[in-house]
Order: sequence, then structure tokens, then C-alpha cells
Amino acid sequence: MKNDQEEPAKSLAPFIKRTPYANPLWPIHLFFNKKFTVHRFLGLVYLVQYLVAWRMYLTDYEGFAKSPLIWAMPLNGVVQALSATYYFSFLPKKADPGYYSDRSALSYDFVKENIFFSSILLWQWVYYCPTFYGPLTTGRVLTVVEHAFVFLPYFFRDLVPKTSFRASMKSDTNKTEGNAYFFFIVTHVTKLFYLWAKWYIGFFFNYLRYLNLVNDNQRREMYRLLLFSAFATTVSMFLHTLKFKGYMGPRTAFLTYMASYLATFYSIVRLYTLFLGQTPLVGITLVAMLLNRFGHLLVGKNCLAMLGGERAPLLGQAWQLVTMGLLLGVRSGYFGMEMLSRVLIATVCAFGAWVF
Repeated sequence: MKNDQEEPAKSLAPFIKRTPYANPLWPIHLFFNKKFTVHRFLGLVYLVQYLVAWRMYLTDYEGFAKSPLIWAMPLNGVVQALSATYYFSFLPKKADPGYYSDRSALSYDFVKENIFFSSILLWQWVYYCPTFYGPLTTGRVLTVVEHAFVFLPYFFRDLVPKTSFRASMKSDTNKTEGNAYFFFIVTHVTKLFYLWAKWYIGFFFNYLRYLNLVNDNQRREMYRLLLFSAFATTVSMFLHTLKFKGYMGPRTAFLTYMASYLATFYSIVRLYTLFLGQTPLVGITLVAMLLNRFGHLLVGKNCLAMLGGERAPLLGQAWQLVTMGLLLGVRSGYFGMEMLSRVLIATVCAFGAWVF
């Protein structure tokens, strides 16, 4: 009888020990531990910045739009990614990110990969800020930076390693049996979202800003979308820490992450007029997305081998150069938006003839 009474308490001991409510000093242990001091402290600063940004956005938008948070918070996100790369070099280097599972360790390649994603998020914050937009579009040197980030960011994607959704889903050892189906579903959903986000939250909204087609009210909604994106890009890494330390369950942590990126569709719906009013840009972005994803099917295997593998994205990248030339022509006044529609129709006809 004595053993029967003690067993439940014993089985709950690890859970109680690692629950933050059991120790009121848990934030101090989490953020002010002697290990990884700079990374922990700047992580706390980022969380404070993020909460203050939301508060100002909702209660004092004009103050928010003029505040240093517009650039300081996403810049701190890049610094967080860099410091994580410095401190966590002991993590395994593997194609499986380790994030979309409950058993696998986080991949060091995934940590380094976040440098790229936090950098392009920083770019979008800065690009939509009127203070920076003028110099970026008129300065001779800065306009080179503008064109690189608007049209060609994935040309320097290989500066950091790549992880793979495919590797995560194929692994039979990175998920517990009870969570295997859950992570199989949510990883597929996340993969589809990444495809959408890369081309429409990324490229499409950059094209709109490049042509100065976003008004003040739409820019306000864009800031909300970027706040959601900041959570999905940087705060999501903190969720993994909470999961690893036992403060959150694996499903709770991942569903919180999912909620942050799915919340971007709230802003997408509110920005629907940009999609309906700029259909040539929507179409050009769609062509780029399809070429990047399925362009390898249009060329032979020998050509693919020469280009670097089974899914060489050369056609998608070439289309980005075409898009840059077209939008530069529109912005410079050489031709109007109707030219985009003509090129789009000609491209669809050309690929239709190629395929059929």
C-alpha cells in the first residue's frame, strides 16, 4: 500500500520539477544563466521588444511607425541568429531540421539557416519604412542592395546551409510513436505555407513596394503581417527552447508556432485589394513559383546534372532576372503595367507549347 501511494508522486516528480510554476525564479534561470549569456540576454531583449511593438502598434500606431523598433527589433533577430550560430556549434549538422519532431535534436544547419530568413525579414521591415525607402531607391550604392534583396535574395541563399522538410518527414527515428502522425500532418502544412510565404509574402510584397504601389493604410496592415512573421521567424526558436527544457509540450510548442504563421492570413485577407488590383504581379510571381518548383520537369536529366542536381532552380532564378528587368522598366517609365500582362501571356503560351 505504501508503494502504491508513493508511485503517483514519484511519476509526477519530473513534470513538477520542470514546470515553471513550480519555481517562481524560472525566468531568471532561463535568461540569466552563465551559459550562453549574450544569447540569453538578447533573447530576453527581443521578447520585450516584440511585446512593446505589439502594444504600440495596437494603441499608438503613429508612434510605432516612427519608433526605432521598426529596425531595431528585426536587427536583434539577425543578431540572435548569429549568436545562436556561435554558441550552439556543438549541435549535429544534418539535413533534418530537428524542429518538426519531438525526439530529434535541433540541427546546427537549421540554426545557421535562420540567419538568412531573419535577414530577409529585416530587409522587409526596413524596405516598408518610409525613412529608409527613399535612400534605398535613389542612392546609387543602396539601390544595388535594393535590387539584390527584392529580386535576387536566393542567389546568395547558399551562403548558409539548407535543411529539408523531406528529410524530416522521411526519418523514422525523430518522432515518438504517439506524435508521429501529428508531426507528419503539421510538417506538410508548414511546407505548403513556406512555399506560399517565400513567393507572396516575400517576393510579391517586395515587388509592390518596389513600384511604390502600397498606400499608408496598406503599409499599416503590412506591419501587422511582419509582426506575425517576426514571431514565426525568431520567437519560434525560443519555443523550441521551452520545449527542450520541458516548459511546453511538443504539440503545444508546434501549434503555437503554426498559429503565428497562419495568423499572417488575417493580414493577407485585409490586403486583398493588392492582389485583385495587381493581377499582373500576382501572375508573374506565380510563374516564378511554378518554375522554381517544377522547372526541372521542363529540362532533360543531362541538363539537370550539369546545373547541379535533380531540382536545379535555374529557370526560376532566370525568371527573377526577367522580372527585375520588367519592373525596372515600369519604375523607370519605359513602359506601363500592361507590358507585364503581355509578357505573362506570352510566357504561358510558350510553356504551353513546350509541354504539349
